[in-house]
Amino acid sequence: MPDPALSKKETALRALLAALETLPALFEDEDWSLGVTRNATALLDFREGGAEAHLVLRDGDTGEPVESELSPVLHHYEHVAKIVLQVTKQRADADAIFDRVQLALAQLFDTAGDPAGDPTLAGAVEYSEPGALNTEEIDEAFEVDWKAAILPVTLFYSSSVRLG
Repeated sequence: MPDPALSKKETALRALLAALETLPALFEDEDWSLGVTRNATALLDFREGGAEAHLVLRDGDTGEPVESELSPVLHHYEHVAKIVLQVTKQRADADAIFDRVQLALAQLFDTAGDPAGDPTLAGAVEYSEPGALNTEEIDEAFEVDWKAAILPVTLFYSSSVRLG
């Protein structure tokens, strides 16, 4: 049940984080681990923490409402959050791990390919849609040790509050 004290934006982001936090369990039997965090200020080095793969949810950009209604007042948003996927290159199977985590991410939103997929994030948003992986925003110095990409996820929701 959504917390009425939270904005629709925060409710949507918490729901997305909760969905991401289900992914490490998919890989429990592997000889590598997947960590999940929110709003890390930079791409992180997780060798000390033991996670060979990591997802970092960045809140992204709420932007302006794409449409507003006056009666009742309702603002429709297409909020773009970003998920940073990173896997250490110290592993020989880094490409395979990256691919498996990427596939698991896609299945979070895909009801056709995976009946457990939920693009509404348990009703927190009207719809959520992943975009294309982007490697352009990854710092080249970081890429020496990590295979990384950014996955934009558009969260479609409506709010009676102008700031989301």
